[in-house]
Amino acid sequence: MQRSEALRGLSHDHHQGLFAALQLKRARQETAADARTVFLDFFEREGARHFRAEEELLLPAFAGHSEVDQPAIVRVLTEHVGIRRRRQDLEASVDPDPAELRELGERLESHIRFEERGAFPDDRGGPAGRRARASRRSVRTRRGQARVTLVRYVHLLAMAFFVGDQLFLVAAVVPTLRGDDDRERLRTIARRFGWGTLAAIAVVVATGIPLATHFHQWGGGTLHVKLALVAVVAGLIVWHMRRPHLQALEGGIFVGSLAIVWLGVSLAH
Repeated sequence: MQRSEALRGLSHDHHQGLFAALQLKRARQETAADARTVFLDFFEREGARHFRAEEELLLPAFAGHSEVDQPAIVRVLTEHVGIRRRRQDLEASVDPDPAELRELGERLESHIRFEERGAFPDDRGGPAGRRARASRRSVRTRRGQARVTLVRYVHLLAMAFFVGDQLFLVAAVVPTLRGDDDRERLRTIARRFGWGTLAAIAVVVATGIPLATHFHQWGGGTLHVKLALVAVVAGLIVWHMRRPHLQALEGGIFVGSLAIVWLGVSLAH
């Protein structure tokens, strides 16, 4: 059975679906709202289209080589209906039950694994063809993972520079120069730290956008708070560059930077 060219993107949808399932399976009372948002975003962007592609292209093609009531077809359609119903329930509920979210995550992951592990065989080219296609899929997956890892690396490197600047300024520079009558030297140091930190923030934002898109985090409240803090800290840095003698600004920048890192770790999990 040959698969349609239009179905090549389904494996990518499965990757996104597994990420949504993972967030659902980890849902607790404090993370239930974010997990709900991740799932609903996934279904709106990929899930609904993915289901339609299977029902309109894959299942009819599969039925042409087997019985219409073949167990794999029945299972896929039944699970599609169940997942769609749960999606409707979540859209109507702003306070989801974490236990129900975890159960939905298990169901979604099981559905995806069933499809990936041979629900719909592809015999084109025989065993050699199947091995070649599996190899190509593996290469594409590794390349995609490598790109995400690279973006994460640059993001974390910029965060290290961003926070390291503040730690060095608070722990070493300010205590050393406190009481120094040469205010111009302090002003020069503040400007250089400020420009370096602003550059790091720019890199954090530039790499954070594709990461948030890849992991479907734009609808989460944690990301919104982190972005607001980044904007506040950037404003404080500009202010401090103009008024380097205001020690309260240094404290605000330092605390804000630590809060941004904390929220970043929360998003990563």
